[in-house]
Amino acid sequence: MLQQAEKKDQQPFIESLSQLVEKIIVHSPKEGFRTKVTIHLHSGIVITVLVKKDYESEVFKGAKRIGKYVPEVQKRRRGALDRAAV
Repeated sequence: MLQQAEKKDQQPFIESLSQLVEKIIVHSPKEGFRTKVTIHLHSGIVITVLVKKDYESEVFKGAKRIGKYVPEVQKRRRGALDRAAV
């Protein structure tokens, strides 16, 4: 059973995260996107997450795309469109 976490429960996670992350910047994105988050790690790696208006997201390490997230609603909608096109 999940319970609400208290501050004392979160403290080890926050301390661990502070050892990895130097800063997190939330940007106003370009047209067609909902938000852009840039995460600077202490190791020098920069991770960027672009969230589109339909909540589809792409994750970049530097300029290379390393991941993509498509919400289940979008997957079902695209599947229905693909079947209608046949």
